[in-house]
Amino acid sequence: MGNPFEDKAGLGSSAPEAAPPAYTPFDTAASSSSSATQGPFQMSPSTTPYQPFPSSMNAYYQLKITRTFHLGDSNNHKLYAVSSWSGASSKSPGIPCIILHNGPNAEDPVLAVCSDEKNWSPSANYPRSLHSSMILPSLEANPSGKGQEKKHATEDLRPVIASGSHVDSFRSSIEVPQPNNEAGTSRLLREDFEWRRTSKDELNGYNNGFELFRLKSDIQPEKMSSDVGGSGPDDEALAAILFKGSLSVNKPFNFEFKGRGLTGELGDRWAVMTIMTGIRIWFLFFAHRAK
Repeated sequence: MGNPFEDKAGLGSSAPEAAPPAYTPFDTAASSSSSATQGPFQMSPSTTPYQPFPSSMNAYYQLKITRTFHLGDSNNHKLYAVSSWSGASSKSPGIPCIILHNGPNAEDPVLAVCSDEKNWSPSANYPRSLHSSMILPSLEANPSGKGQEKKHATEDLRPVIASGSHVDSFRSSIEVPQPNNEAGTSRLLREDFEWRRTSKDELNGYNNGFELFRLKSDIQPEKMSSDVGGSGPDDEALAAILFKGSLSVNKPFNFEFKGRGLTGELGDRWAVMTIMTGIRIWFLFFAHRAK
């Protein structure tokens, strides 16, 4: 069975150890960093998927040895390709990473990338952290001229670690649509979200899992999940990822949108970020880097 992560040493994580950004109106310069696209992959012009994401998706390995697996539902096992790179190949993006493609093929445009820390390489003499860097299409208008480099945005996934490599939760921030009643339109505001461990009685036969919650806007950035005392404004999970042990090759994880995450009101950018961070969390446990 083709396991795309047989070389577990090939992938890592990144991002500065910083507190989550405040809940503020979207400003590209102040929120997510934006720079020219890194690597030989073709970044999608936006986070709009080529077709709507199903409410629930499983991971499916291919029968042959390949760096690509797929996300799909019971009707179609190959809706979205996910490829993994160690960074050593001449055809790779140049960094260890996981790539979510906007289509069923590894040649399809890139919706999101989860990369290793910026200066890490397989020969690095310092350990990899559990911090992760997410690359998404930029919210800025990209240049249309031939030969001009397209921009991307970089977001962080930050672990909340109880002790050692035991992770209680992961935090990230992303822009989501907010209604503007006066203008009858919407604008983007940056909000914080947190993946929290699923209780054992809700694992449904899986080994581990996390659920995603929207954080209250008045939570201080330095507060950890144990200090919050609640899951969010309405205690409602927006997504969940459940995964099996690292030796499982049959549907190794299941991803599901839940509650308001099903309605589309949080936007495509939030959906792509949620899927990519969920895959990243699964990989950290698959590679025994988190527990």
